[in-house]
Order: sequence, then C-alpha cells, then structure tokens
Amino acid sequence: MLRGVTVLLRPELVDGEVSVRAGREDEVEALLAILAEPSVTAWWGTPPAVENLRRDLLADRDPVTDADPVLLVVTVAGVVAGGIQYDEDNDPQYRQASIDVFLGSAFQGRGLGTRAVTLVARFLFEDRGHHRVTIDPAAANAPAIRSYTKVGFRPVGIMREYELGPDGVRRDGLLMDLLRTDLAGGRHIGR
Repeated sequence: MLRGVTVLLRPELVDGEVSVRAGREDEVEALLAILAEPSVTAWWGTPPAVENLRRDLLADRDPVTDADPVLLVVTVAGVVAGGIQYDEDNDPQYRQASIDVFLGSAFQGRGLGTRAVTLVARFLFEDRGHHRVTIDPAAANAPAIRSYTKVGFRPVGIMREYELGPDGVRRDGLLMDLLRTDLAGGRHIGR
C-alpha cells in the first residue's frame, strides 16, 4: 500500500462525455438491466441478485484487508452505460491489478469501453501504484480484445477452458496485460 497517503478506491475519472465513478443506490436497477441484455449475458452470464449488486456497488471496503473487487459505474453524457471493476493484489512482491468491464448494447462498438478502461488503468498506475494491469476476455470475444489492444494491453496467452460460459460449456480465455509503459499514448507513467 502507499504509506501516508489517503488512497481513494472509488475515484471520479473523466474523459469528455465518458466518466467512471462511484455508483449510487438509484443506479442499481439500471446496471441490472444492462447485465440482463443478451450482448452482456453472452460474456458475463446470469446477472447477480439485486442485493449482491447493491453490495458490490455501494459497500465501503478497507483498502488493505478487503479482497473484493471495486465496482464503479460507467456513464456517457450522464447516462448509465455499464460498469467497470478492478481488483488488486496488494502483496508488495506482486503488486498488480485486474479490470473487468461491461457496457450496454447501446454503448458498445463506439470506443467508449476503450476510454473507460484507459481511465481506470491510468488510475491504477498513477494513484494506486500498480506496475501491471491484467484483463481476461473470453478468447472468442473479438470486439473486447480489439478494444483492450487499443488501450495497450498485449496478449499473454490462452487460458484453456478458463470459464464456464452461460451455455454451460467451458470456454477459453485470453490473458492480456498492460505495463505502465504500454498504456496507449506511449508516455511513461510515473513511479
């Protein structure tokens, strides 16, 4: 952890009309509706129970001892577009983070996910002090892989039979990683 520094877990990050921020109680239903869209369930599976999503979106967590991912809301021009979460390994020997993201069908294919992932990756490097960020889309999810490649993520390898898909069949995942110097734009990021 970063000693002597107040560590913000739920920042407000902005890139034009795209923002990533802490969620609110009145956004739980909108996120559930997005998670129930066929273009999202194809990759994320059945939506969680409302109380689980509410807990993930609104719960306070201890930045040192809590191992649960941090879920944030992605908005576009003030409209809830989806969610993005990050998870951290705070062991000093391996200090790194991972990201997962979902966007509603109305917001897909427009570069908005790329912008949201870039915002969170930059936050994880600059503010949270990580040296590596990973993401693990289904190997068949070509649009997601293209998006993450635009951010600067590089393929590490195929994880065979990585996850159980919504159809009950195990599918491969693609592990991708991003180092500070890989972040799109090519500039080295601090530390």
